[in-house]
Amino acid sequence: MSVRPGPYLRYSSAGKTEKEAIARAEERAAEAAVAILEEKAVAPRERIVVRDVDPNIDLGISGYSWEVTPAAAGWTNIVGGHQLSEKKAMVIYGFKIVTQGDVTMVEVATGANGNVVKTRINIDKYDEQSKTIILREFIGFEPKDYVWIKAYSTGTSTFKIVPLAVVAEPTGELISP
Repeated sequence: MSVRPGPYLRYSSAGKTEKEAIARAEERAAEAAVAILEEKAVAPRERIVVRDVDPNIDLGISGYSWEVTPAAAGWTNIVGGHQLSEKKAMVIYGFKIVTQGDVTMVEVATGANGNVVKTRINIDKYDEQSKTIILREFIGFEPKDYVWIKAYSTGTSTFKIVPLAVVAEPTGELISP
C-alpha cells in the first residue's frame, strides 16, 4: 500500500487547536503504517506496534538530532537515503519547523538515489507564526524503501526541521511485548 503524496497545508482552522490537529494526524498516520505492514504480510495487526520515528535507529542520523548546518547553499540531506528494514513501515504526516535558517523548500523522496520525489514543500511561503505543516495526504514508506528528506537552503545557517512521522514494526523489534 502506498500513501499518495499530495498537497499540504500549514495547520489551519477547522475548529481544532494545533495540538489536536497533530494528534489526529498522528492517529491516521499510525493506521496507515499498520495497513502497510499488514498488506506486506510482515505481521498480523495484533503483533504490530507504532511509535514515533527515531532519527538514529530508523533513519541512521547520528547524535539523535535533526539539526543541520549546510556546507553551502543548495540541497542538503536531512536524511540521506537510509533504507528501512524489511520489518518497518514509516509514514510522514507533517513537519515541525523548529528553526528555519535559510531553508526555503523541503523535499521527500525515495529510491536508491533519491530520484523518486514524493513531495516538495515550499516552507518559505508561510508566515513566521505557523511552524507546523500537516500533510493532507501522508507520505508512506514500505519495508526496504529508501528515505530521503532534503532541504533547499539559500545560505549556510543552521536549521532544525523535524519530520512528524511514525514507524510501525512487529512487537519486539524495538518495543518489547
